[in-house]
Amino acid sequence: MSGDDANDDRTLVAVANDLPSTMNQFVGFTSKEESDLILHIRRTVLHSDEDSTNDAITASASTLSLAILDFKVERAKQKHAAESFEEAFYECWKIPQEQRPLEIWKIGGECCKKLRVFAVAQRWFSEAIHVCRSNNSDLNVKLEQARIARFFNNYLAQYPMIDMRVDQRGKGIYSKRVISPGEDIFTDIPLVHAQTVDTLSISPACATCTTSLLTPAVYFETTWSRMPEKLQRQIEEYWPPITLVPCSFCPFELYCSETCRQQAWDSYHKILCPSANPETMELFQFCANRQIIVRGTWNSIFSPMILAKLIAMIVLHVVNSVQSK
Repeated sequence: MSGDDANDDRTLVAVANDLPSTMNQFVGFTSKEESDLILHIRRTVLHSDEDSTNDAITASASTLSLAILDFKVERAKQKHAAESFEEAFYECWKIPQEQRPLEIWKIGGECCKKLRVFAVAQRWFSEAIHVCRSNNSDLNVKLEQARIARFFNNYLAQYPMIDMRVDQRGKGIYSKRVISPGEDIFTDIPLVHAQTVDTLSISPACATCTTSLLTPAVYFETTWSRMPEKLQRQIEEYWPPITLVPCSFCPFELYCSETCRQQAWDSYHKILCPSANPETMELFQFCANRQIIVRGTWNSIFSPMILAKLIAMIVLHVVNSVQSK
């Protein structure tokens, strides 16, 4: 770090004597990602000793004069134009939050986006929108791009043929090449799921893979028994083949195959099955009775079973991990 940089930094210093210097540097931070980024820049780009009192900077630093503020904004713009994104973000960050103009929040967000620190980019673009105080479609797009990159980039890396983009029209999934008929584009398997309580009896599905277990008799209800046999046979001929595999120990879960039944048992049902845990009987009956509104307890068509499954999966994962050691 140059002497000028050190002098500028001392202008911004607001150090509390009763705190270690490394803590003072990051007073006012909203995320660990941002503090980690600043430490990384200091160590690897600026080659600065983050424990140095002279280099201790807080996000809630003293107010800058207008001349110094203009100078720092211009320096951040120059670093950004030169594609020195780490240094440019550092210059943006050194400006006290309450004095950062819209342009600095935008530059900081762009730098973090280029550095692939998307959580921080999302925060800076969000602050830019707040400072703008008006509907800015360009900033909205940048914020959504950072959010999508944060949550989906690692996932989409498994599928190089597709891309998720955001523009003024919204977000969408695009193909990078011609996709052959019948080719799998991507697979998304939920960690945990549960059927809504209002559809359990009228549209049953496999508790593991969600394959429909709806039979013609259930679909047509009382009409089925009054249909001519010839019509019934025609419907059954074109109806998707269905195999009903119930839990071996309780009447509450149905599966489409032995594989799904075993997977459910190993991942969560050995804890939730009433045969092994009688306390869960009330929960299964609650869902089976299609109870949606229970004053003070539940007010949703979404199944409380999803929470029970998640807890059971965590418990079994821990148990299996301990036993495997």
